[in-house]
Amino acid sequence: MIKNTTKQIEDKIYSAEENIRLLENEYKYILLENSYLSSSEQLLKFQELYFEDSLTKISIDNLRIMNFSSKKIDIKKIKFKWLYE
Repeated sequence: MIKNTTKQIEDKIYSAEENIRLLENEYKYILLENSYLSSSEQLLKFQELYFEDSLTKISIDNLRIMNFSSKKIDIKKIKFKWLYE
């Protein structure tokens, strides 16, 4: 009886430790993503590093939505409410 209970406790401890390791890894990835990708300075560094001159700034007024249907393409201007308030 005691050996059986000890084995069950050891199994639960092992399972809990594995879950902790998985959660720690996930936490590290989320922290990394938040630290590097949420900073505008970091995003600009990534742009320079990976995209060089392929990205260009455009005015928000020039953004459009393209809808593709079977026979035609509709292009509509995006209306931002906060711009016109």
